[in-house]
Amino acid sequence: MKCLFMFKYKTLRDLVYDYIGQQLRAGVINPTSTIKETALSEELSISRTPVREALIQLAGEGLLESVPHKGFYIRTLTETEAQELFVVIGHLEGLAARLSLGNIQEQDIAAMKMHIGMMNAAIMADDVEMYLEVQDKFHNIYLNKCANRTLSETLERLKNRLFRHHYQAMSKDERKKFLLGLNDEHTRICELFAMRDSTAIERYLVDVHWNPAEAVYEVLG
Repeated sequence: MKCLFMFKYKTLRDLVYDYIGQQLRAGVINPTSTIKETALSEELSISRTPVREALIQLAGEGLLESVPHKGFYIRTLTETEAQELFVVIGHLEGLAARLSLGNIQEQDIAAMKMHIGMMNAAIMADDVEMYLEVQDKFHNIYLNKCANRTLSETLERLKNRLFRHHYQAMSKDERKKFLLGLNDEHTRICELFAMRDSTAIERYLVDVHWNPAEAVYEVLG
């Protein structure tokens, strides 16, 4: 039987890379602050080598900028770059969803519904970090079943370039409305998986969930 889940041993550098990427996407790291190698290694209680390697990798992928003798800064996206990312991510995630459909079981649909409920709870509690964590788990249910590691890793790398600082800039009511709208989209994605409609899932991810018109929210001021 073909293994549907793609396991990969992660080095310490990989774990640091994932951690920094999560912090960036959740808006925990201020876009104007310096990311210092020494401070990060102390925070994580590890040596500087894997931290340095992870920061260099993130800089190489365009997430960070390295300034000699100062440290690393978040590389801001232009509106055009953000729109281009949305187009690419939408098509790749649509492809991943279509590839995964034959591997999605009823328990996966149930897990999606559970995560939608958890996201709603996080929204009502105004817990953005928890919302983003559960959102990743929701999407990973089908991304992990597309049986294409290259596709999954490419999507992860591209998504790491998207940040969520605009959530913090919104008022509580604006943030609640915005995130509830996104979670309505998650509900629709789940419904389409339950209907086993691969074409509709793919088009919805491309045209709605990753609509380039929404990319303006990814541009940092």
